[in-house]
Amino acid sequence: SNYIYIYAPNYFSSLSEEQLNGNIYKYLIGIKHLIGNPVYPLKILEREMHLIEKDYRETLLSEMRRNKKIQSIDYSQKAENTNWFIDYSHFTEFAASELASMLAIEILDIKTK
Repeated sequence: SNYIYIYAPNYFSSLSEEQLNGNIYKYLIGIKHLIGNPVYPLKILEREMHLIEKDYRETLLSEMRRNKKIQSIDYSQKAENTNWFIDYSHFTEFAASELASMLAIEILDIKTK
């Protein structure tokens, strides 16, 4: 492979079974600026966003695997929990350090094969 693509974890791929299947329903917050500040804001549950993210990830990685010049690695499940995130997509310093260590080992392993 000439390239390595890493699909990083995000808040939605890191939701626990309890968060996905429990009786607490949390709506996305703080995304109006991403969708043009609509008059009637979207109401999307975190568990619904999990399904959208999962479908996007699986489709993207499936398509990328068709290109033999790209090795894709799915890290979407590597975060221990949603506390690894400052918001929906940005890691805490701890999480960034943990993921960087995992990734360094994996890339060295790939390059020495």
